[in-house]
Amino acid sequence: MSPRVVVVGSEGFVGAHVRAAFVARGLEVVGVGRPGSGAEVELDLAEGDVDVAAAVERIGPTSGVVYLAATISRGSSVDARARENLRVIASSAIAWLLATHARWPRAAFVYTSSLKVEGHTDGSPIDPSRPIVRPDAWSYGSAKAFAERALAVVARERGSTLAVVRPTYVYGPGQHAANAIPTFLRALWAGEAPVIFGAGQEVRDDVFAPDVAYVLAEACVRGAAGTFHAASGRAHTLREVAEACCRAVEDLGGPAGLSPRLDPSRPGKPWIDRTFDIGSTARALDYRPTSLEEGLRRQAAWTREELTRTAAARIVGPEPAGEIDASSLEGFARLSGGGVVLPSPRPLAIDPADAGAVRHAIEVQLQSTLRTLEALGRAQVPLVVMISHRDVRGPEGAADQGTFADALALAREDHLRAFGEETGIATRVVHLAPDEGQALGSDEIARAVVRALAGEPPR
Repeated sequence: MSPRVVVVGSEGFVGAHVRAAFVARGLEVVGVGRPGSGAEVELDLAEGDVDVAAAVERIGPTSGVVYLAATISRGSSVDARARENLRVIASSAIAWLLATHARWPRAAFVYTSSLKVEGHTDGSPIDPSRPIVRPDAWSYGSAKAFAERALAVVARERGSTLAVVRPTYVYGPGQHAANAIPTFLRALWAGEAPVIFGAGQEVRDDVFAPDVAYVLAEACVRGAAGTFHAASGRAHTLREVAEACCRAVEDLGGPAGLSPRLDPSRPGKPWIDRTFDIGSTARALDYRPTSLEEGLRRQAAWTREELTRTAAARIVGPEPAGEIDASSLEGFARLSGGGVVLPSPRPLAIDPADAGAVRHAIEVQLQSTLRTLEALGRAQVPLVVMISHRDVRGPEGAADQGTFADALALAREDHLRAFGEETGIATRVVHLAPDEGQALGSDEIARAVVRALAGEPPR
């Protein structure tokens, strides 16, 4: 049996990369995550009565633990969320170290901290070995700082092997779409300039997620002790990061000639203006970080593939007759992080002389479209892409209403255009042949949608 390692917080963004790093080393991984996360062990560490010792016993022999669990909240430093932060980030971590050492005293323990424990500096690279002076005032940074101090005391008194790793600004495949780099890349693939708030001169150290996973896994496997930065070691301004995103997308065949756009109406964040020393990480763990250019190229490629894979998942349909659950649709739209796709209704053989068939077709193919657009307007989605079964407009925009189905398709497009003008929401129409439009989850539709999001003509 291969050595077993435990990853607490295994189903999160960084946790998934850590799991992959251990598996690549041939190690058995036991993941611990929130209830419903799908981890091997599911625990709600925010609860005050979690029996960590029982969980450690149930997992069995362990050679090391990487603790990543955290609630990321920037609320008050004293409210209920602050107390939850303290339980998950600090109390549970201390309990896990104590229980692990009591049962498996030779197991390594790696705690994932944060740059939020390190306050403002004079601009020189921060040495991770320096004492914590003034952590971020909000509860997340305060809880991380307390955890570091308390774990150090426990490890010293119990003789445990403890490594603390402080990642900087982590980016990479799987990152939440609302963060800066994913926002830049998704905009670029949609053919739009990335928007930077403020002057874009704040300096930040962006580190590739697989590099963070390497540091955490390597510290665990080697039984390293001390505090380490998981950073790139080379800071860039936010504008430079956005410009690098433009190059990465263009190099992969995406929209060319785009450059960042500044939005002075919203200020930047001065607290990100820090640099970090990675000398001890390089020496102790043979760490060689990925360059920003290479990391962004890989994330840009992943983003393109993710748009392709999820295009079908974003298709709202087939559009049913009757009322649409607007609240569910609005929730879906908010969570989608990008354009919503309205598919082409299944072509119907309609006899224009049959009043019942005409009423049914209008209800199924047009009225439902209006209800859907109404809900999307309330949700303020950024983009609506409509799949239409074929282009029935001539070169001057005149319509060839050869069939009743063509008339319905034109009406859908006309309503979409009016919807965009009324709401300010971006709209696009993608024309597909009828046999393609019927396969709602097909690769043809997925590729057509991605091309629409990138501003390319359909092929």
